Amino acid sequence: MGEELGKIKEVKSSKVTVSVCLGSSCHLKGAYRIVEKIKEFLNDPQVELMGSLCMGNCAEGVNLKVGDVLISNVSEVNIDTVIERIREISNSRKAGEKSDEE
Repeated sequence: MGEELGKIKEVKSSKVTVSVCLGSSCHLKGAYRIVEKIKEFLNDPQVELMGSLCMGNCAEGVNLKVGDVLISNVSEVNIDTVIERIREISNSRKAGEKSDEE
């Protein structure tokens, strides 16, 4: 019981979290197909793919966040560009660079 409590150590993660909006508007615009494309073409253990509820940008969906960066109007037409952007962010984290959202 003599241990000192309350010391907080901040741990920086090199993982990149990608959250895809699965709210009703984005769902109707193909969010699940976007998730499948990301899973198919982005096999990176440093990228964590998650679903999200509404991101509040319904008119511009499908929406996703890479870290804290919101990317709107994602579709099967531009998903390759989005996946490349995710890779760039992931690679910069691996290299220890600070990203725009930090």
